[in-house]
Amino acid sequence: MLDTKRREFLSRGLRGARNGAEATGAMTAAFAAFDLLGWLGRLPPRQIIERLLPGSSEHTRRIATVISHTGYGAFFGAGYAFLPGRRSTTFGVIFGLAICAGNYEALLPALKIRPPLHADDRREIAAMVLAHIVYGVTLQRRISQRERSVDLHSDTDS
Repeated sequence: MLDTKRREFLSRGLRGARNGAEATGAMTAAFAAFDLLGWLGRLPPRQIIERLLPGSSEHTRRIATVISHTGYGAFFGAGYAFLPGRRSTTFGVIFGLAICAGNYEALLPALKIRPPLHADDRREIAAMVLAHIVYGVTLQRRISQRERSVDLHSDTDS
């Protein structure tokens, strides 16, 4: 019995991490669109890596940015998977905004990695906020799609 519970726990966390990584991909696409609009300078994930890996090569910084940002998104996706109750798109928006505010207004300034988000240019603030909304909505949608898929499969199994 305990083994089944452990497997279910691990499976839930891994599904959440996969959903979070996929949501980070959607967020990255939003960043690319905002970059094309000229709304962004250096993306904060890149600023963070430059701060943490000074003197590293461009290649190393690029790879570290992608890996760390995707990993961070996967981490939050795993956490989201364990939140209780049925969630909605609105909940996904709130979750994305909470990540944005918690990291860019509190954690990163406290660690002296970057200034708070509210100190950025208005277009950069808008891009960051909207990209985190994309993350939260995509995360929730992926979870909902997979839950519906599981429900459909279990209905046909009965």
